[in-house]
Amino acid sequence: MMNKAHWAKLCGFTSLGCSSFFWAALLLRLIVTVPRFDFSFYFFLGQWALAIVLALVAATLGSNRWAYAALLPILNWLGSFYVVGG
Repeated sequence: MMNKAHWAKLCGFTSLGCSSFFWAALLLRLIVTVPRFDFSFYFFLGQWALAIVLALVAATLGSNRWAYAALLPILNWLGSFYVVGG
């Protein structure tokens, strides 16, 4: 049986994974031998929205430091907006 601390860690680390999926997909896309991933930008917006929700759930269930993980998708959005060119 998982207690609240385990659920908080699971939600928090899943949030970090959802947040960084954009950059992992971008790096894989730059490698020539890997097949292309053609995800739309709206797919990544959904991933980042899910990451914010999961980070807030983790902050509610566990340590309040997980609330800082909610900033990562926002910073990812700003960074990708800058890289893509708006």
